[in-house]
Amino acid sequence: MSKITLEDGKYTVVYEAGVLTALRNGEPWRNMVGDKLVGAMFDEIERLRGAIVAVARESHPATPAIIDLHIIAGKLPPGPTTETERLDWLLPIITGVNTPEIDKRTAAIGACLIAGLDGRDALDRAMGLAP
Repeated sequence: MSKITLEDGKYTVVYEAGVLTALRNGEPWRNMVGDKLVGAMFDEIERLRGAIVAVARESHPATPAIIDLHIIAGKLPPGPTTETERLDWLLPIITGVNTPEIDKRTAAIGACLIAGLDGRDALDRAMGLAP
């Protein structure tokens, strides 16, 4: 079984035993048997996510494997939420600090963006992955 979760869990497309199904808020929503367009988009999203993770692995081999697992599962833990905490966490990335810890933070924010999150939600989830 493969699945792609979108909009922070609102929509999930599941591919199992040759059948595509859509969930909305975790509940069955649409049966997409025979919908080749959705199937092609599903395959392309999986291919692109895999390519992005491969490039990230090549350029940052120290990236923790747990980030890949969270991307695949579509589950990213929340992190702190104050503006000061966000800024303190993000500033070393923006200013170009080069340490293994900051590389993990960079990979975590990339993973959250790849997973379809944006804005403060992406940043908070990244903070949960790489404190």
